[in-house]
Amino acid sequence: MEKTMIPKPPVVVILGHIDSGKTSLLNAILGLPFTENKPGGTITQEVFLAEVEKDGKKITFIDTPGHEAFLKMRARGAKVADIALLVIDGCEGIKEQTKEAIFHIKEAKIPLIVAINKVDKIQTNPTKIKQDLQREGILVEEFGGNVPVVETSAKAKIGIEELLDLILLLSEMENIKTTLEEPAEGIIIESFLDPKRGPLIAGIAERGTLKVGSFIATNSAYGKVKRLENFQKKPVNEVLPSSPFFLLGLNRVPEVGEKFLTFPDLESAKEYVQKETKKEKETQVIE
Repeated sequence: MEKTMIPKPPVVVILGHIDSGKTSLLNAILGLPFTENKPGGTITQEVFLAEVEKDGKKITFIDTPGHEAFLKMRARGAKVADIALLVIDGCEGIKEQTKEAIFHIKEAKIPLIVAINKVDKIQTNPTKIKQDLQREGILVEEFGGNVPVVETSAKAKIGIEELLDLILLLSEMENIKTTLEEPAEGIIIESFLDPKRGPLIAGIAERGTLKVGSFIATNSAYGKVKRLENFQKKPVNEVLPSSPFFLLGLNRVPEVGEKFLTFPDLESAKEYVQKETKKEKETQVIE
């Protein structure tokens, strides 16, 4: 029987140098007051996940300070995001960390949108930044390329609506789709041992519906989903593709970037981990 494919809300990874204003831009996107405090949900200080709705359509954002988590996920072959958003400080321009982000985006082979931020300041020079991007192999639409640029300001709320519209348009053009008819599977974005609650993971489902009571496993951990929370840490019974979630119930803390799969029972999930662990040991012996 042929599966029904439906549009999947885009998952957007936000990259850029540390002072580019990513956090304040995300606050503006989420409709929060102008502040440097982290919006969305976090496990550690390394990654945050957030979800926004525009014209009845959802968009998930992942921010990975320093890009380490994004690098770890990509190194494991995980297609973390559908679209990359490169945030550049309109006053400071391209930094070494920006160049590093460009490298990761090219390696990940995902569509790119550039946000030139802080354009409310008189020192900004978007034209120079676009020229500098060209030197880094990023040709923007204005110069005949295919990379769209949005000029934004979190403080002055400039370009926010335009940016969200552009993400949804690009998602439609890329024909990003998924199915709800398969067992849930997705990616571990962050993991942490909570002293009171045990292994806590943040993740995103790629397909299928993840539910409380599901049996899941990664390459290194397995368990029954005891509790699911949305990105605001509110309990939910199920999670659809692209929606960020927090999960309790695994027997140990899995590695960032591991994929999770759903199984019919706990024994099957446990056997999968045992097989994967054995496979990894054999690979290490050969190497």
